[in-house]
Amino acid sequence: MINNNIDIPIYFCTKDELVEDNYKVLPNTEELYNKLYSSKIVIFESWIPKKFRKPKDAIWINLWHGTPLKKMLYDSNEEEIVSVKPSHKKEKFLSIAKTDYLLTDNENVNHFFETSFLFDSKKILSFGYPRVKYLIENKNNKKLKDSIRKKIDIKENEKVITYLPTWRDYNYGDTEELDFEYFLDREKVEEFCEKNNYRLISKDHNYMRKAENISVTELETQELLLISDFLITDYSSVMFDAFAIDIPVIILAKDFEKYSLSRGVYTEIWNDLKPFVVDNEEELCKLIKNYKINDQYNYIKNKYSYRSNGDLIRFIKDILKGKVKNDK
Repeated sequence: MINNNIDIPIYFCTKDELVEDNYKVLPNTEELYNKLYSSKIVIFESWIPKKFRKPKDAIWINLWHGTPLKKMLYDSNEEEIVSVKPSHKKEKFLSIAKTDYLLTDNENVNHFFETSFLFDSKKILSFGYPRVKYLIENKNNKKLKDSIRKKIDIKENEKVITYLPTWRDYNYGDTEELDFEYFLDREKVEEFCEKNNYRLISKDHNYMRKAENISVTELETQELLLISDFLITDYSSVMFDAFAIDIPVIILAKDFEKYSLSRGVYTEIWNDLKPFVVDNEEELCKLIKNYKINDQYNYIKNKYSYRSNGDLIRFIKDILKGKVKNDK
């Protein structure tokens, strides 16, 4: 935004030390509220905190966080969450309802946001996610990728398998025993990884406590994707970030029936993904060994991953010029 001549003050609400102090506003401070309620444009990612009230003349844009395979809000089951928190769906709806415009990665997925969030199709912007644009722009940036590999001591000829599972609704709340049977069993793929010179790396998650036998990294997810030779996930939208830069994707779905009852997946997308789905480590290793970026892979990439039909920066400039009005 700075490099594209957005000539107004820009602030990031964060504690991240990488953000320079003159652009940084710390969370939960008086300064944050002063900036929030005096800003013409506020950009959020995902759910908007309940305590934030939307000023009349402001325009709020939600970046969201991925093309959904898992069903969302009013499309989803979420029985475990609703049983613990009956107001869950209402609160999430009111959060999204504050948004003037919602960003998506590809116009082919807009209807999922319309039905799940009851969101006006005219307010959905299929401009592509900025973080995926970053991946595409740096896909062949060897200098950057080498610097990332160096951070976690990846050897020159070593290949990286990244494992990024998502959380489970059936582990929500104060359950007596959390179910981690869906996790990748490192021991069952260890020999395969050693023979083929793979390093298996995961990124921490709230429910990753049983993955201690897999190397866990503090790298940003986008950094990790840039150096990945394979992505193993389950129902996470991160797979579509990987498809965007031609990373081989494998979906390890050991708990599909249980997950379907608990949360659910969008059948249209799931059916397209089936050639890349396995339910055990033996099939996983076979698929890695014989993986091909084929026509089905490219079909999924084009249908669900980054395909911009607009420019977020230009849209922001149009707001500042008064060409985009807030009708809420």
